[in-house]
Amino acid sequence: MRDVLGPACERIQLNVAQAISVHPGEIEQFPHRDHDMWPCDKGGQEFLVNVIWPLSQFTTANGATRLYPGTHQREIDSLDQLAEPVVAECGPGDAILFLGSTIHGAGANKANRERRAVVIGHRLGALTAL
Repeated sequence: MRDVLGPACERIQLNVAQAISVHPGEIEQFPHRDHDMWPCDKGGQEFLVNVIWPLSQFTTANGATRLYPGTHQREIDSLDQLAEPVVAECGPGDAILFLGSTIHGAGANKANRERRAVVIGHRLGALTAL
């Protein structure tokens, strides 16, 4: 967090701490960037960093988080511009770390068990969530 956010602020703040459960039958989450909660020019500066801590196994079938590599470095005007995502298949004891400027989203849960995780996000200390 200090390497990414520290150079742009005096302090780093907790942005979000939440539990997530993707239940069987849920559709895929719309691909998005978490830093878009601040509707301003980012000027190339990262605003936040997220960590997902799986509490259950993440698989393609149960809606593992999908990350779109390289999207933190370019503007996307249409979902047609997105390449295939990397599916973050992993489990308890692993962590998924990504920039707030990276397009991502949960996959559809086509399994018979829910997928659970804890998400901890940190942001530049001077920002206020809208």
